[in-house]
Amino acid sequence: MNIINQGDEKVIKIVKKKHLDPDAEYRVSLFTYPYSENGRYLIHNTLTLETAELSETEWKAFEQIRIGPVSAEYLADNGLEQLVLSRYIVETDYDEVKQYKDLIFILKTMFGGKKGLKTYIIFPTTGCNARCTYCYEEGYAVKNMTVETADRLVDYICETRHDDTVRLKWFGGEPLAGVNIIRHICTSLKERGIPYKSGMITNASLVTKELAHEAKELWNLEKVQVSLDGARVDYEERKRYYAPEKYNYDTVIKAIHYLADEGIRVLFRVNYDGDN
Repeated sequence: MNIINQGDEKVIKIVKKKHLDPDAEYRVSLFTYPYSENGRYLIHNTLTLETAELSETEWKAFEQIRIGPVSAEYLADNGLEQLVLSRYIVETDYDEVKQYKDLIFILKTMFGGKKGLKTYIIFPTTGCNARCTYCYEEGYAVKNMTVETADRLVDYICETRHDDTVRLKWFGGEPLAGVNIIRHICTSLKERGIPYKSGMITNASLVTKELAHEAKELWNLEKVQVSLDGARVDYEERKRYYAPEKYNYDTVIKAIHYLADEGIRVLFRVNYDGDN
């Protein structure tokens, strides 16, 4: 294991490092994000912001942990003790939600000038109606946020927010596949008198004229990033919508106009590589 990004020093000092416990079982941390491409194997901890590169042998051993809990002996035999120390892997009974809340409290106490969080990145769903050729989430299980989780999220925003307007960033998957959850969260924040603005990364294929109006009025949507990878032929070949007769280039172009007509700023992202 080779650490290629040292992460946030303040957070790393607070997050308690733990050595391998021979009596414990271990799982992958909720904050660990793995990524592999072109023979490189990376893991990123979204809590500490540390990034490490694994060897192919270490990666294969790590993949086994993603399937299910493993023993301390397994980690030792495969030379993965450092992943425990850096909290990419944690004990199966470790309460990471409590750890996160404690961390936020400590940071707010230590750095009193910061009155709370200003931005929240929210995944209503990991599902998507496209199968982009370049998608880094391909093969991941589809998970949808429940109303109960959304209610806990709203509670969390109320507990940790900055005194001023908070910013919500809708992400996915395709966030509009979870439109009911977006609607629920925004309605709940509005009922509690929490000022908010929002932005979104989307393929825009699910946007209708009515939804664009709702996004402006209820979601306080100010900015949208739309991936538009070329003209019609290139776009549809790369986007690979599962129902192309319903979701396609024309649908997206109309959606862009609906958003712009509501005064929502539309940014375009073009993903390019050797094939386009």
